Amino acid sequence: MEIIGYIKKRKLLLFSLLAIFGFIEIFGFATRDMFTGVAALDEIRYTLDEVQWVGYSRKDQKVTSNSSSDYVLIEGIPSPVKNIGIGCENDTKAISYITYIAETDTSEEEKFFVSLDKPMNVVSLPKKVEINSLKVFLTDRGQDNLVCYSFILNEKSPYNFSVGRLIIYLIVFVLAIWYDTLGPIKQKSLENKFHTYSFFIFSWIIAILDLTYPVILTYDSGHYLWLADLLRTNQLQLWDPIRNVGYPLYLRLGQILLGYNQMSALIPMIINHIILYVFACLIIFEFFDFSQRQKTFVKIIVFLFIALDPTIFGYYHVLLTEQLAATLAIISCYVAINLYKSEPFSRTFYISLIYFAISIIVAWHIKQPYLGAALFPFFISGILTITKHRNKRILSTVVITGLASIGLLWALNAYWNRTLIQSGNILREDRQLSTWAVQSTTSQLDIIKSSPMDYLNRIKDYYLVASNFYIMSRQGTGDVIREPSFTRGFENEVIAHRIFKLEDNSNLFYAPPYAEYMAYLKSPANPPYWLERAHEARLDMSDFLFTFSYSLLPIAMLLLIVIQCKRSSSRTAYLIILAGTAFLNSFVHSTFATLDRYFFFGYPLLLCLLMIIVIMLLSAVKKTIQKQKPQA
Repeated sequence: MEIIGYIKKRKLLLFSLLAIFGFIEIFGFATRDMFTGVAALDEIRYTLDEVQWVGYSRKDQKVTSNSSSDYVLIEGIPSPVKNIGIGCENDTKAISYITYIAETDTSEEEKFFVSLDKPMNVVSLPKKVEINSLKVFLTDRGQDNLVCYSFILNEKSPYNFSVGRLIIYLIVFVLAIWYDTLGPIKQKSLENKFHTYSFFIFSWIIAILDLTYPVILTYDSGHYLWLADLLRTNQLQLWDPIRNVGYPLYLRLGQILLGYNQMSALIPMIINHIILYVFACLIIFEFFDFSQRQKTFVKIIVFLFIALDPTIFGYYHVLLTEQLAATLAIISCYVAINLYKSEPFSRTFYISLIYFAISIIVAWHIKQPYLGAALFPFFISGILTITKHRNKRILSTVVITGLASIGLLWALNAYWNRTLIQSGNILREDRQLSTWAVQSTTSQLDIIKSSPMDYLNRIKDYYLVASNFYIMSRQGTGDVIREPSFTRGFENEVIAHRIFKLEDNSNLFYAPPYAEYMAYLKSPANPPYWLERAHEARLDMSDFLFTFSYSLLPIAMLLLIVIQCKRSSSRTAYLIILAGTAFLNSFVHSTFATLDRYFFFGYPLLLCLLMIIVIMLLSAVKKTIQKQKPQA
């Protein structure tokens, strides 16, 4: 009877828990193909006799490889392909992958890896592709034995209820009921303790999860490590002038403090990852008058939704500048919000301006294209602050801060170039940013003069390519393939998501010609199976959120500006700072490049923006319901 009474009393809580679990199962697992576009494609089945076995020996379902270069060839594929189902099992830990040749480009150099540990193993391509021929390399070993059944293109993801997920649901369900039955006093005491230590707890969890994966090394990683070694040996005459000194110096400091090991690179990344999480929470707190309980709930959601987003998690393991730029951008947005809301000429006002005067210089020296990580929040907040107060003294103070920062930046840059020249560096003109900028600007001005509309269409297309909504032809023609997709990734997939798809469990993506400078960081990757599956299950959703948020960003930016002009408010101003920073960065980069990686530092800001909008909508719905309730 007590149980029945509790159910009647707390039916809303129980229903909410079941609804959340059902939502996760339906949209996260049961209808996954709808989000990836596979559901709309025709399934194509091939028996073992309908494919070509190049090099393999086969007797019925038993297959034996004769060399590491053996492959299965599938030709004459009649319709577009997104998923590739490989119905083969292998008991060994051999490397298996696929390559393909598409109608629009040649992609055989790109490998998509898969583990043959189930009767049907699925490789999901970043986009829907018209494929001329497909090669499946089942093993990298000679005399390897496999059992094969079939090959299915556009294989639909079967709904498999997981016992592991059921256990997690039961644990959450039991904890929620246990907490509900504690009573108000014990609940309040528990909430106070958790709230007090929550940042500390989540920071440690982030650190532990980050440590389960190694640092990912790419070609540019090797280039930065080589430059860091030039600082060590004082061989500045060999310095590549295209790179600034900031990030190599950052790596060199890690080597000095922590030695030549994984930790020298990984620990700074972990610290940056934690800072990103903390400031994402602080930014969201600025928008609402949260209770302590609500703040704790926000910390949990930010931890799951932003800190553990696979794209963000991946970039915070890659030895590149993106993770530093993202951390700097979110700190700068928080400071920009505080600059806007501070009293003129107060302590917060001046501290914010000093921060921007320094951070703009830091951003430039991290990487020139990421100057906007500090400059754009300062620029937007400065305009909003000047507009808010309409005070000449505020105007002059903000302008002087910006000019002083740019002047100091120019002086430091000139000093660095002079140092390089004195060391014997010839400062090759073809490797200087100024040369590239002049050439790029000149070519764009020529396009504008000939056809302004063509130029605008070009920027639009490049923006959508970098957002992964469209795709650029890989034939080097510069043609944009207008094939919409919300679950595609380019360097987000190849670089950020590579941590979840490591070849031969190696963290080395591409080494030559800097292999010797990367050797001390080479490490195997053996994350827990459950963690690997948890990340992999969210890859498509992460790609969707990236493309979805950037696709709607220009419209959202326009709406926010109109709203702020009609009815100025602090909340709208904060939203403009977040959205504007991401938009200005994406707009500038879409005029010169089409890499999603250069859009990345705005992605955590957009996730914060999405969370804030969702909270606003829920608050509005709650207020509407309360108004409709009859008054006693």
